[in-house]
Amino acid sequence: MAFSRDAYERALRKSVVHRKVSGGFRSEWGAAAFATMATVIETAAPRGENALHTLTNLLTPGAPLLSFPQPP
Repeated sequence: MAFSRDAYERALRKSVVHRKVSGGFRSEWGAAAFATMATVIETAAPRGENALHTLTNLLTPGAPLLSFPQPP
């Protein structure tokens, strides 16, 4: 599935708003965790998948393919 430039910009919008409102992330881990979850959510939506269901499946022990950042 190909996305247009506008679709990519819309996908980044939530991260930009979070950064502007909060003044940025307090740690590299927090930024990486936010980016990973945002990527999963923004990928699930166009596929018609429920974001909460997708995240729950990915965070289940033994779930393949996705490695969330670990706190230091």
